[in-house]
Amino acid sequence: MNRRSIAAGLAGSVAAALLVAAPAATAASSTKAVVCTAGSTSVTWKNVTEPWVVTHAKRVVRPGTGSTRVLVTVPQIAFVKASVTGGGAPATVIGSLARKTGLALAPSGAQTPRKAVVTWSPTRSGSYVLYAGTRRVHGSYVARTCNAHGTAVTTKSGSTTSWTTPLSTGVVLCGAITVPPGGLAAKARSRYC
Repeated sequence: MNRRSIAAGLAGSVAAALLVAAPAATAASSTKAVVCTAGSTSVTWKNVTEPWVVTHAKRVVRPGTGSTRVLVTVPQIAFVKASVTGGGAPATVIGSLARKTGLALAPSGAQTPRKAVVTWSPTRSGSYVLYAGTRRVHGSYVARTCNAHGTAVTTKSGSTTSWTTPLSTGVVLCGAITVPPGGLAAKARSRYC
């Protein structure tokens, strides 16, 4: 075999190798980079508030003295309903809000009950307010969800409202007594005594 034949053979081998390698390089260049954990969702919050809301109240007058433990059904005067706007997954969004606030929150669609039962054991005469209530927890969220391949993030934003469960109940005596300011008892006394 002469030198010309050897050179031609080498050139043909190189060309063939390039033809085989080309599809692999094209496939590698079309693979998307992983930018997030596949299937994960992260939620961030702002403007979160947790005010007390009196949902049930009844004023009762105790004419005499003595202590009698009774259960009293208290009528509803307001309600709170849990909801999520903006397209975020309700369970994920409210679960994130519960973790942020450290509160047990009702799921989306749940509404505070129509009736509440309060245990009353009066020890003195006077006017009492029997009450039940909850914290109305509200905030604005941004939810970022990673796709199944970890290559893209979908962002949704909206607002959420929920309420603490179970309801808090109590009895407060009207008049010159001290109750913790800003609490549910103070709110019930200021509005219904």
